[in-house]
Amino acid sequence: MPLNLTLRRRITVTAIRAAKRWAPSAVRRWLWEREYTSGRWDYLDGGDDPLPTALVRKYARGGRILDLGCGTSANLRLDADGYSFYLGVDISPDAIERARRLGRPASEFEVADVTTFRPPGRFDLVLLREVVYYLPAARAAELVRRTGDSLTADGVIAVVIWNTELYGRTAEAVRRCGLPIVEEFAHRPDALTLVLGPPPGGSGTAGAAGARS
Repeated sequence: MPLNLTLRRRITVTAIRAAKRWAPSAVRRWLWEREYTSGRWDYLDGGDDPLPTALVRKYARGGRILDLGCGTSANLRLDADGYSFYLGVDISPDAIERARRLGRPASEFEVADVTTFRPPGRFDLVLLREVVYYLPAARAAELVRRTGDSLTADGVIAVVIWNTELYGRTAEAVRRCGLPIVEEFAHRPDALTLVLGPPPGGSGTAGAAGARS
């Protein structure tokens, strides 16, 4: 019986993971909302992950930040003088409602599917911390490539992949998405951060809506 129960749980986890990758947007929204309202991801809120904070300090430099798949954003520590505007986007209404209650200054939050979201203006730093490995590799690469069009002239996208053994194909697809790699490093043995710049030829311009202020 315990073996059967364990097997059923593994099958359920596998099915949910597949649904998050392949199901229509409405189904994926329902799955994520169910997990957030059940407290599945509450443990993240109590953490203080130094990686995104370091990325913000290095690359935002007082500019505009777009956080795609932000969740509640509670584990992202931002210095008030370290950015001019922050936009958090997540598919879960519950996560976004909790993010709004943080009262973060110069910030807005929007409920949207990041795979179809069109950013308003241009940004100096785009964070993709908990997103690409929940997508098929080709769709992840397309998301990163398209988001590059929303960067300022010297803006970057920071893509975090937490399990390179399981999601190595996704990492390689992002590497080959067509955007120049500014920096690549392993922040732990099984995890990878890719920092990518605007598309060659540069669609981002320093004087665009996302220019630093």
